[in-house]
Amino acid sequence: MRKKIEHYLLTVDLRTAGRPTRLHAYVMTTDATVAERVGGKLMDYAEEHYGQMVLPIILCTRLQSAAKSVRKELCKRNEAVRETLTKATDFHCTMWEMMISDPWDKPLMALH
Repeated sequence: MRKKIEHYLLTVDLRTAGRPTRLHAYVMTTDATVAERVGGKLMDYAEEHYGQMVLPIILCTRLQSAAKSVRKELCKRNEAVRETLTKATDFHCTMWEMMISDPWDKPLMALH
């Protein structure tokens, strides 16, 4: 029996590190523990590049129908992501840093 594929959106707000940005990750997986590990990778990246985080919080939301709109926007913004997402069958992970002033920030944060 094939495991159910779940979709997750993870976010770390980097304003606590003095940056006007957020780190995001979109994860498609059959293993929920992968989302936890990706959250750890986001924090590792943030601390490695921007120093110690003050009150670090990782938002992790399982996406339902919104996964389709997140995938569509990611594909529109990045050709390499589009290529890997179209081939992905049971796993995909994309991480990115985005300005809070980006027009996609509010719709993305509303998914949490």
